[in-house]
Amino acid sequence: MLTGNGLGAVIIEWSTISMFYWVLTVICLLGALFFWFLPQFEPKETKEVESRSSVRQTWELLISKRMLPFLPVLIYTAISDAIYMSLLVPLLARTMKYDQTASEKTQLACISMTFLGAGELVGSFMNGQLHDKLGTRFFALINLAEMTLAYAILLWFNYRDNYTFAFAMSVCFFWGIQDSAVTNMWRVVCGFQFPVPSISFSV
Repeated sequence: MLTGNGLGAVIIEWSTISMFYWVLTVICLLGALFFWFLPQFEPKETKEVESRSSVRQTWELLISKRMLPFLPVLIYTAISDAIYMSLLVPLLARTMKYDQTASEKTQLACISMTFLGAGELVGSFMNGQLHDKLGTRFFALINLAEMTLAYAILLWFNYRDNYTFAFAMSVCFFWGIQDSAVTNMWRVVCGFQFPVPSISFSV
């Protein structure tokens, strides 16, 4: 997020939005090519819990009493991702001055979005430490507090409808903090609180 948005701001400064997308496309394709050079994975022999197919086990876990209360957390994770992937940049651009070009608005939005990556980095370290020290039950309350703060700042920014770099930076930074918290939550729970982690991650 830091590198991608920073790169976008630089490219848009010297070229066009179309060139920005071309550059990102090439980088993504080059990144995908590195998969060819990864060493062959040799799975360790593990004792299978049952001989049923993974699809069936995933479905049974999905509707199990233990997983059902946790599904809203997984659903919210997708909502959080959708907000910062599809909503934040148009929201930031909409609040800018009308005399700015589309390229200038996108450039400023990309610079602001680098703080989303900064929030993810800071939040990952901070929330990981809190989760380890406090446990899942108390960390869930901290997660809710971070979500409430992030939504309050986002709604306030939308209500004011006036772009300032400091305010936009705060919106993105605190959204990154809360997103890292919910990511930490579901990954730890899926990895350690279900008998077969590979199945719980499939859900």
